[in-house]
Amino acid sequence: MMKAILSPASIAVVGGSNDLRKPGGRVVANLLGHAHPPVCVVHAEGELVQGLPTYPSPDDLPDAPDLAIVAIPAPQAVDAVRRLAARGTRGFIVLSAGFGETDESGRRLEQALRDVVVNAGAALIGPNSLGVFTPRYVGTFGGPRLTPIPGTIEFISASGSTAAFIIEAGLERGLPFASLVSVGNSVQYGVEDVLAHDQVVDDPPPRTRLLYMESIRAPRALLEHARRSHASARHIIALKAGTTEAGARAASSHTGAMATRDDAVSALFDKAGIVRVRSGAEMVNVAGLLTCYRAPRGRRIAIITHAGGPGIILSDELTRRGFTIPPLTPASRSRLERALLPGSATGNPIDFLAAGTADHLRQIFQVLSEHERDNIDAACVIYGSPGLFNVWPVFQTIIDAVRTLPFPVYPVLPSVRTAAQEARRFRDAGYFYFVNEVDLAVALDRVVHTPPPAPADPVLPDIDRAAVDQVLREVRANRQHRLDPRQVQRILRACGFDQPPCELVASADDAMRAAADLGYPVVLKVADLLHKTDQGGVRLGLRTSDEVRAAFQQLAAIPGAKSILVQRQVDGIELIVGLSREGAFGHLVLLGLGGIYAEVLGDSATGLSPLSREEADRLISRLRAQRLIDGFRGRRGVDRTTLATALQRLCALAQHVPAIQEMDINPLMGTGEQLWAVDARIQVEPRELL
Repeated sequence: MMKAILSPASIAVVGGSNDLRKPGGRVVANLLGHAHPPVCVVHAEGELVQGLPTYPSPDDLPDAPDLAIVAIPAPQAVDAVRRLAARGTRGFIVLSAGFGETDESGRRLEQALRDVVVNAGAALIGPNSLGVFTPRYVGTFGGPRLTPIPGTIEFISASGSTAAFIIEAGLERGLPFASLVSVGNSVQYGVEDVLAHDQVVDDPPPRTRLLYMESIRAPRALLEHARRSHASARHIIALKAGTTEAGARAASSHTGAMATRDDAVSALFDKAGIVRVRSGAEMVNVAGLLTCYRAPRGRRIAIITHAGGPGIILSDELTRRGFTIPPLTPASRSRLERALLPGSATGNPIDFLAAGTADHLRQIFQVLSEHERDNIDAACVIYGSPGLFNVWPVFQTIIDAVRTLPFPVYPVLPSVRTAAQEARRFRDAGYFYFVNEVDLAVALDRVVHTPPPAPADPVLPDIDRAAVDQVLREVRANRQHRLDPRQVQRILRACGFDQPPCELVASADDAMRAAADLGYPVVLKVADLLHKTDQGGVRLGLRTSDEVRAAFQQLAAIPGAKSILVQRQVDGIELIVGLSREGAFGHLVLLGLGGIYAEVLGDSATGLSPLSREEADRLISRLRAQRLIDGFRGRRGVDRTTLATALQRLCALAQHVPAIQEMDINPLMGTGEQLWAVDARIQVEPRELL
């Protein structure tokens, strides 16, 4: 039924008006201002509306329209939709406000509206929507005026005003748009549902799809739609608002405390290959880069400018973000020195001075194309007006380079006032420009650091599912939320995690005997405490029986201490790995520095389970502490393959036991290929266990 909304054969505007200050008036004007299917108007007073004949009620229409755009007060809107649905209309865009965004009575109206549409087998966008435009028609009542350009950008937005502001900012800099679907209150179709349609209309496929989201109702569906979009060579750029309220729940583990809903969004977007942006301005810049230009082939960037300062700023910003600014070869520099004005900088950045002309810029492009094409992956050109001459020939030279060079060229045109006319010509020629070199660096960073979509079914290590199930049967029978230490140890063994030799003891004598059997040095810890270190429940480096006895007595005196664990002490790099279930997102997998540093330093990375080997490797690489993991100053590191396998073992457990709420192994300690699960916690929802 979405076809009736996206490509209707006929349209009725319910509440059309001659007053262009009203939504019903503006939407009629926008429809008539562009190519459109047949349009009629429902207007209670029966007067001509912008030259169109009108009908007093939906019942008076000679034929049922494919699409009805409704712009009347909420109570009447429900009745109009009911009448049109009964006559066979299968697409509805409800612009009217006053529904679920207001109060309880509005929510009841919204439910009634949804029931009418669903029972009729129809499709609804809204209510509280800005409307829809496609290359077939412009059915919006607000936002900037534009002509949809097929094959460019599709925009699906939870907020009409936000979409309008972003579109306006994009149009000002040459960003083209093919369509907008403002989902409003998303009573039936939300952002994910519209995204499910491979293409809004059957025009040339879009290069880019923009998403503005305030909630993610179906994360896994979004993931699948994004994979399909990427397979069709369509980029997705998303701005997710409303992520900072997530930390309110009480966490029972380090993993739960460290993982947030914002982490879940980022993990989902990483897995889906969605470029995440943090503002409307970033969305415009990234969309311009991916829609109007090619993505960079790598991270080696040439910088060309006629003003030294911006080139230096861009060099610094790109370098901070992991790009390189490779020096040009001596042969290239020699050619440039002969071609450019005296005093020009011929390294990288290349500065051809304020008096530099279009011919100088062509010489630079020629040298880069002929002699540096294997050394650079993209070129950035910063050119403002020096106020000395007409800069349009320079802008035309940039356009020619964009069209012909073997690597992408990105223009930064900062003179938005001095060279306003030339910038407008640049935009009207079909090209997007950046106005600030740092904005370009951020956009490049967002694109280059977004991985391609992860495989749907990664191969995971085998775990002993029968042994896991045996523990879970006990947990369910006892209605436990937290597994006891022995149960945790059995789960870890079943998943292939090595554990330091240990023994639970009930007396000081047993502790001394166990220490002698395990071998010194040993650790004593209260097995029952949730955060042992915080409550003084751990004693490290015990080397004699007297030390073990004294430690046992101290730990046994702690309130809530029921059992003491004696464990052989192991050394190595301390890490934390864990799981945290985030509703419909599924399980987040967390990796970070372990021990007390887990929350103090906050150096952690989060992925969405299940992780492929490549995803696990990326998680490791995202840690600031990865140099410690790889080995630093003669200290042996941790084998990355072994650590990635440990993360995948957690994913295999999460796949088998969705009832896990939170789990962490903290610390996971070791060097080389030996990793020890020193301490662990697991919390489940027993009612969800099979």
